[in-house]
Amino acid sequence: MSRPILKSLTTLLTQAYLFIFVYLNRIMKIKYKIISDPAKIRKFALNHTGVILKSKVKNMGWKLKKLFLNEIKYNRKIMTKYRTQKLYRAKKELQIDLIKSGKKINPLIVMYENNWLVDGYARYAALEFFRIKKAMSYSGRYKDKKVKWDYRRKREILLSH
Repeated sequence: MSRPILKSLTTLLTQAYLFIFVYLNRIMKIKYKIISDPAKIRKFALNHTGVILKSKVKNMGWKLKKLFLNEIKYNRKIMTKYRTQKLYRAKKELQIDLIKSGKKINPLIVMYENNWLVDGYARYAALEFFRIKKAMSYSGRYKDKKVKWDYRRKREILLSH
């Protein structure tokens, strides 16, 4: 096959692939296991966050929110593992299979004003795979102050009012 024909065939296949994903994004309704009670959301978050954040989770107000994926901040080192390491890719593939089969998935867990992702990296990667723009999340915020999480320093930073 000559190069121009091969290039145009590759372009056509790429466009068809993208069209299918855009189409899936519009018709695919992600099903979530929803908890509406803030106390139960707090308990769920406590069970799914790391040691560093457990004490902080208790003092936050929790609610269910729909967020754009591009508004969510995450640890790039962890997300890289979902793209490169076998175990993490298997977790992502499991979430992809759950979504494809129409089963319910848990919402993402985000905290602070900068929507720091604390649980749900495999779900986030699966939603990214399907090019889903919005996702349900349990969002934790302090009621009396605006704070963001600084991952490099592993501490909270108070935002000016």
